[in-house]
Amino acid sequence: MNTVERLSLKRELGKLGIRGEYLEGWQPREDLWRHKPGLNNFGKEVKPVGSVVANQPSDWDHKLRLAVRGTLPWRPTRDCQCKACRDRDWDKAVIDEEGQISMIAEEEPSPFQAFEDPPKPIVPDETKCPDCDFVVRADSKSPKASLRFHRLGKHSEAKVA
Repeated sequence: MNTVERLSLKRELGKLGIRGEYLEGWQPREDLWRHKPGLNNFGKEVKPVGSVVANQPSDWDHKLRLAVRGTLPWRPTRDCQCKACRDRDWDKAVIDEEGQISMIAEEEPSPFQAFEDPPKPIVPDETKCPDCDFVVRADSKSPKASLRFHRLGKHSEAKVA
């Protein structure tokens, strides 16, 4: 491409809003910062908040695509107005020397907590058959269902609700 062709192409692209620096040299680049953590398929954080995504193209459409994923051209701070920074609990945030932000982990409840709770007491009205002396066992998972099946089998004339 000779000089005349390049200048005419530059004028034509200028009318469309494209600057001439793209034709003269390399595409401008800049660093971006993560405002949301990058997670892998298992939900583990592999790219922490505050880490730099270096040497990204400075096109507005590329920045927009990365902004949807939480990567913006400024550092995450308390004053940042992006959704990830507004939702972050900054009192629990720890910032290391590289500027990466990690959260103080809260104690997770024991996975056996459901088994540690005492069993619910069985209501006596649900355990005794009104037509005979049958009593549902105390370790029955569903006393109402056990009583209903007893009444259907033993008392065919009884109405079962």
